[in-house]
Amino acid sequence: MSTSLTTAKQQSEKWTFDDIITNFSFHWWGFEFHLNEPAVQLLGEVSQWAEKITDAYADAASNNGDEGGDHDQGAKIAAAIATVIELYVEFIQSKDKGTGVKLVSPWCMPTLLWPESDDSIHVDDSQLRWTTTDGQNGWVAEQKMATDFSESAPSVAVFQNKFYCVHRGSGSDTKLWFTSFDKTWSQDLPLGNGISSDTYPGLAVFQDKLYCVHKGMNSANRYLYYTAFDGNTWGPDLQLGNGALSNMGPGLAVFQNKLYCVHKGRDGANLYLYYTAFDGNTWGPDLQLGNGALSDLGPGLAVFQDKLYCVHKGRDSANLNLYYTAFDGSTWGPDLQLGNGALSNSAPALAVFQNKLYCVHKGRDTENTYIYYSTFDGNSWSTDQVTQEDAKTSYSPAVAAYQDPLGTKELLMCIHRGITY
Repeated sequence: MSTSLTTAKQQSEKWTFDDIITNFSFHWWGFEFHLNEPAVQLLGEVSQWAEKITDAYADAASNNGDEGGDHDQGAKIAAAIATVIELYVEFIQSKDKGTGVKLVSPWCMPTLLWPESDDSIHVDDSQLRWTTTDGQNGWVAEQKMATDFSESAPSVAVFQNKFYCVHRGSGSDTKLWFTSFDKTWSQDLPLGNGISSDTYPGLAVFQDKLYCVHKGMNSANRYLYYTAFDGNTWGPDLQLGNGALSNMGPGLAVFQNKLYCVHKGRDGANLYLYYTAFDGNTWGPDLQLGNGALSDLGPGLAVFQDKLYCVHKGRDSANLNLYYTAFDGSTWGPDLQLGNGALSNSAPALAVFQNKLYCVHKGRDTENTYIYYSTFDGNSWSTDQVTQEDAKTSYSPAVAAYQDPLGTKELLMCIHRGITY
């Protein structure tokens, strides 16, 4: 087997037929047949998904005035295209630049199918997936969560010996959903009676309940709300009641017997970070950190060495550096760069694991969708490095330490959604 075919086979193992998206663009001179990246990688098995070509042709015919589409004609075109593809798999794949391929044919020669790189395909891979590390042997290959999808970042916490994940829905679905892991993932269910948010929530365990703090359901509603889960049901969804506003998701952590919420300001003009604390009955005043900390996104929070640590991205799209500050219960310390070159255009995630503070974050821009991590020992941050080459996301990851129910090791578990391009 040639090197290129071997590589294609290895790459195709990352995708399933469910990931394939194909469509036709009809023109007066001919048509373009678009294949997304999974379709390109699975070209060698096109005979097994040729029905997708038939359906795509029928959809295009319907959109061009043939009501219901021409399924018989689509089946003939699909069979012809599949035959040609099987003959020229390597040549077609050689035109791929990672965004898919379009096959171009004039009506007078429908099986010409000249391949070109396709930048018109829009992929929004909102499926959640998870991976773990034991801190010594790298990160294991990620696994997709079969029924869990999110248009934003997830949030995670360990509650009643289960690993919980809360996330907003996919596409236009702004409802918040939750699932838990205990050897297997449970069914994805909505929080309460239609609790919604247009971005990621914050999650933490406080006074034997799982608390979720989230922004309102759309851009017009920037109030922060909270609800609590006792293991069976979610309580009422209530405003914090202290005037807290944000256009981004918050960070949550329990510190000195209080539930702390740190969040960005109310809109694009207010980049200050604020904090408030909940004693189980009421939320305290919403205050600026007071150390000049600025960010256009929400922060990550965790308690480490008896201090509440906050890590956040820089103030705007021009500042992708990550910064950290620590709170001793009275004042926030200076806001400092991590100093290890860590850059991100998304909110970071924090967790304490094996006596170190882990910071896990997406890469610096839309081109760099790798997931990175570094650790802090109380004095300095380690080198920022990629978790694994195959793990990519367009939004923030979420992390928490978790005792593996099938083993004796505590693991650091990371959940993230796929990429958008």
